[in-house]
Amino acid sequence: MLRPGWAPEECVYSNDYKPETFHAGAIDQEGKVVGIVSFHAEPYTGQPDVSALRFQGMAVTPALQGSGVGSALLRWALDHARGRGGVELVWCNARTPALTFYRRLGFVSVGDEFVTEWGPHYLMFRRL
Repeated sequence: MLRPGWAPEECVYSNDYKPETFHAGAIDQEGKVVGIVSFHAEPYTGQPDVSALRFQGMAVTPALQGSGVGSALLRWALDHARGRGGVELVWCNARTPALTFYRRLGFVSVGDEFVTEWGPHYLMFRRL
């Protein structure tokens, strides 16, 4: 759902198997994965001395986007991150079309829009 047409082995991040990394998924009543997100320890550019987690790979199957699945998944993951202790903030490179989604969940954008191979993004963070 995040990278249509890619083989699963092409969707692995370099930190996926580090001990501080965790992955969360939303599963529907039929047992199908309908949402994903991955968190790993990575300093936040704006405050390198603050204990931070970066999340990447946030995606919800297109048929369920706007249904609340993504919000529920990210809220659960933020609670899990908070429960691990010692983490002060989480951050991401948010796709520009998703700014409203992240802002509703308390994220703040920083700086100007930038473009990656995946399109326009903003740096966003939220304190835990």
